[in-house]
Amino acid sequence: MVELSVALAANALHAVLFFKHEAYNNEREYRFLEVHRADAPPQVKLRSRPYSLIRYREFDWKSAAAEALRKIVIGPAAHQETARRFAGDCVRTFMSGAVDIVLSAIPYRAG
Repeated sequence: MVELSVALAANALHAVLFFKHEAYNNEREYRFLEVHRADAPPQVKLRSRPYSLIRYREFDWKSAAAEALRKIVIGPAAHQETARRFAGDCVRTFMSGAVDIVLSAIPYRAG
């Protein structure tokens, strides 16, 4: 039963990588799945947001695919000019190739 449940979970996780809400389809983002042993969990870091901590994992995508980043889509909830300036500064500092910075066409809906 354990092997069956692990196989089912792995297939379900693999499938969800290919589905997202249609409203976000134009962003054409990629999702990555990492599978780790239960007895050796990966390192999780924390960053702060107002009134909460966000857990995240670092992924060295530049080593895996240095030219993969071609476009940054600024989300609808962001302060657009600040986000555009920050993204542009990051691209100039850390990237060697051209990266388009665009605003999301999705309207912001809080809640």
